[in-house]
Amino acid sequence: MAHGFLTLSLASRFAYDCVPQFDGQIMSINYGFNRLRFLSPVRAGSRLRGRFTLKSAKKRSDSEVLRENALSVEIEGQDTPALVADWLGMVVFPPSS
Repeated sequence: MAHGFLTLSLASRFAYDCVPQFDGQIMSINYGFNRLRFLSPVRAGSRLRGRFTLKSAKKRSDSEVLRENALSVEIEGQDTPALVADWLGMVVFPPSS
């Protein structure tokens, strides 16, 4: 079985594969979690899928947007996800001239 933080470590790879960037974005910074729950153990050999839903995007400054995504890491063939979280990311744009 994989412990919860090992499963969570896969989230950044899932995000890289499926969360789109904003036009003009130069970087994104992991800003933390508002909520994180480990709901089900992941057995060795299980297939996982990360599902992201944009909850909000709030302008913090002319060069920063705080994005909040609902994240669910699903286990193939199971009704209960391995984890659910509200993940925050700071999106950075070039400074205005």
